Amino acid sequence: MKYIQKEFYMKRKVSVLIMLSLLSVTLFAGGQQDSGENSVPYELTPNGTYPVVTEKVELTVFTPAEDAVIDFATNDFTTWLEEKTNVHIIFETGPVDAVKEKITLLLASGDYPDIFMRSYLDINPAMEARFGIEEEIFIPLNDLIRDHAPNFNKILEENPKLLGSITHLDGNIYSLPRVNDCYHCSMPIKMWVNKTWIDKAGLDMPETTEDFYEMLTAFKDMDMNGNGDTADEIPLAGAREREGWYETLDSFLMSPFIQDNGDRIRLLESNGEISSIVNTAEYKEGLKYLARLFDEDLIYAPSFTQKHDQLRQLANYPDILVGAFQAGHNQMLFNATADPERYGQYVALPPLKGPDGTRQTAYFPYNAYRTGQFLITDKCEDPEVAMRWIDSFYTVDAAIRESERGGVEGVHFRWAEPDEVGINGKPAIYKSLVKQSIEPRNFNWLNGTFYSRDFRLGKVKDPNEYGYEEFLYDTTKDLYSPYINPEVRIAPPLKLTTEEADQLSTIKVELQNYIESSKTKFIMGEDDIEKNWDKYISDLENIGLGSYLEVMQTAYNRQF
Repeated sequence: MKYIQKEFYMKRKVSVLIMLSLLSVTLFAGGQQDSGENSVPYELTPNGTYPVVTEKVELTVFTPAEDAVIDFATNDFTTWLEEKTNVHIIFETGPVDAVKEKITLLLASGDYPDIFMRSYLDINPAMEARFGIEEEIFIPLNDLIRDHAPNFNKILEENPKLLGSITHLDGNIYSLPRVNDCYHCSMPIKMWVNKTWIDKAGLDMPETTEDFYEMLTAFKDMDMNGNGDTADEIPLAGAREREGWYETLDSFLMSPFIQDNGDRIRLLESNGEISSIVNTAEYKEGLKYLARLFDEDLIYAPSFTQKHDQLRQLANYPDILVGAFQAGHNQMLFNATADPERYGQYVALPPLKGPDGTRQTAYFPYNAYRTGQFLITDKCEDPEVAMRWIDSFYTVDAAIRESERGGVEGVHFRWAEPDEVGINGKPAIYKSLVKQSIEPRNFNWLNGTFYSRDFRLGKVKDPNEYGYEEFLYDTTKDLYSPYINPEVRIAPPLKLTTEEADQLSTIKVELQNYIESSKTKFIMGEDDIEKNWDKYISDLENIGLGSYLEVMQTAYNRQF
């Protein structure tokens, strides 16, 4: 398909509507059309059926490159999808480390494709608003979703709050989301401790913050790794903010005092009220506890500056050095296949009980959806076809072939037998026949579009194979879900008007930097928390925390 100008796109839409009216035929019903120079070159088949068009249609698609995908154009999933939908895709990819820059350049040049795909990490709601509402490059999808997306409509019916999350302030939807209803991802802040070391110290698993302190002290004072050096053990280590997956060590240890989402401004929602923890007495007590650990050399000092790769290297040193670390799962640091013995020594620690009895896990109920998975541009001559093609991704049939769990039926997966049970105890859906990995392949796209909870947990439960999904499901269900606080949750993503975004652009950055630097200084003893806490609170207000919270509250009230 050639790129066309917006004016032609609008004229073509009008002419098609007039033509359909005159012919008394609807494309949606797939009725037979008269031949002639004014006829569209294809017919849409009945909604919800495949292929989606009677004659092959070509669409251009931009997607970020994937290190583990050899070639999107020749990939087995691409071939299967074309055979299923009768839509041929011409791919353009952007480098993994500069996707946002590539997208920005394409949009600025005017030479962009019909669809932007898998861009949820790079096209955020503000960018959607700019190029959708203001510049009208991303087209509104409301009517297309209503009329041509039966699979996605089913998801909306099952998840009523999703509609508000994907709808912009002008009432329009500009992108369809990636669905990843990952149970363990809704409670990702976990602490992993070396159970072998705990047993060697003659201790029980810690239940309270004081128990945890005693455990770290034992790790420090004893020759836990048995190499004859009592000074090389590192009781607790982490990585700097935004490295790895929740590997900053403070958010788990803050939750016994107040629920912490690990972000810089740390927003919570309770009974419809948006607040931040960073100006609370509970946050101060949590910082004092962390400062105590640091002062007694129980926290590895580079934890506040080192990268994920450095933490991983430290954790895999020949002599085991690290006693405890925070991460979404322990395979962030260890290879369970290459070093099963080391991997098996680290177990998840349930949430700790704080001094006042508080015991809770940070709960992220909005983590399941990320906007920006699919956006249709004004260059697209066939938006109805594009939406029907996009909607085909929101099925189990496509999900198992697109994602790392499958690929080609009979080679990389098979459908479950009637008597097979899934991870969640329900009837299973599929059995993977290939080990999940990030090795280069050309039989799937690695990262899928549609991971419903039933799909993720619908994998056949094999007593001879206890994979990471099963492990993390059981760990989260048994150790973390009992401590969800029903009254408090991590605040949802909130959409701002252009004026609000402009108002907060500088304030947000200054707040983030000040909160992070103050946290580190208080913990490391570079600033006296008792002496300078009032000044810290005053500085937050002077920077604009109050104004920031007012805007976020307004956005929440508008959205929910």
